Formats: sequence, C-alpha cells, structure tokens
Amino acid sequence: MSRKRIKKKKLPQKQNSNKQAMNRFKVLFCGALKEIGQDKHFHLLKHSELQRIFLYTIQVIRPRAKFGFNIASKDLQEINDHIQHYLRKPLVLLGENTISTNAYSCLYAFVYVRERIIQNEERQLFLKEQFNIDIDLDDESKDIMRFLHSAYLKAIIALGNPR
Repeated sequence: MSRKRIKKKKLPQKQNSNKQAMNRFKVLFCGALKEIGQDKHFHLLKHSELQRIFLYTIQVIRPRAKFGFNIASKDLQEINDHIQHYLRKPLVLLGENTISTNAYSCLYAFVYVRERIIQNEERQLFLKEQFNIDIDLDDESKDIMRFLHSAYLKAIIALGNPR
C-alpha cells in the first residue's frame, strides 16, 4: 500500500531586517563613494552617522496595485524594472563624474547630514576635509527629488503606448 504523504507548507519569506537593509545600504554608499573616488575614507564614518545617512536616503519602493484595481503582477514587475533601470543608470553629473540616481541619493543624504544634522563643528570640518563632495543643498537644479521624478517620468514614457 502506498503511504499518504502530507506536503509541508512553505514558510513565508522573511522580510528584510533592519540589519540586512543597513548592510545593503553600506554597500550602496561605499559604491557611490567609489564612483567619485572618495571610498578610501569610508572607515572614518561613525556607525551613528551611517545610520543617520541611511535614514535620510530616499528609498524607492516596489509599485503595488491599489485595492480594487486588478493589475497583473507581471505588469507591476515590468514597471519596477523600468524604474530601477533609470535609477541605476549613470545620468547625474557630479563634478567630472556621471553617477546613478541611487548613488546621488546616498551622497546627497551624506552632505545633508554633514551640513545640517551634525552639530559638532570640528567633526563637520573633519568630514569636509576627508570627503570632498561638493553638492549645494540649496540649488534646486541639484535637488534629489528632481532626479527621482525624472526616473519615474522616463519609465512612464518608455512604457507608454503612443497609439
């Protein structure tokens, strides 16, 4: 006689913990510094400063269907792929380098934390000397939201049907 086997239920996938997200952010931030040639002083940043930079970095989440709208997950995945493509493509001019919008978001958050959040003037001067990143926070043409909006608009244009 054959035995009746009970299939084991698959456990749901674990959500990213804060530690995993922080580790991925450190890799992204170090890569952004490497793109502009400033990665050799990454180890000088304190853990609390990295946490602040992580909090101020804009995270782009995966698009989801709103309740009541039937949108195929394949279509949502295609939209996400286009958005991520334009966020990872080097389009932003920073000095002599062209970097991605994701990298610029990390660097923008770093400059914001360095200029406006850190209260210790000695630490601010030390970070300015070690990391020569020139982003004017008051210049609207260099605002991070402009570059994020352009990534979404490019994805909409690429996915739009001209008919």
